[in-house]
Amino acid sequence: MTDLIPLGEVSKSLEEIGYEVTYAYNDLVFIEHSPFILRFDLEDVRTVHFYAHNSFDETEKNKYFSDVNDKLNKSSFKIIMSGTFELMESRKEDNNIDVIFYENNGKK
Repeated sequence: MTDLIPLGEVSKSLEEIGYEVTYAYNDLVFIEHSPFILRFDLEDVRTVHFYAHNSFDETEKNKYFSDVNDKLNKSSFKIIMSGTFELMESRKEDNNIDVIFYENNGKK
């Protein structure tokens, strides 16, 4: 059985460092203005994968990661810099947005 995702705990920690969670879907956590997305590891919900927006340079990515890592580590979370993402308008007529993840290993 998979443990419940500790969304409330992560949301509160992010708000304490100035980031607002605007949407959560399954294992994904979206932040206001989308500088990064967090994805819970479903086998170990205390492990969180960090994806920076693909428009940021390494300095910006590292700043966001450092903020999140420093805060969530204090709450016994393990944060992994897993890659980048981009948002694209859905090709469907449903007004949704597609999220495309690029793993650090080069896979989509």
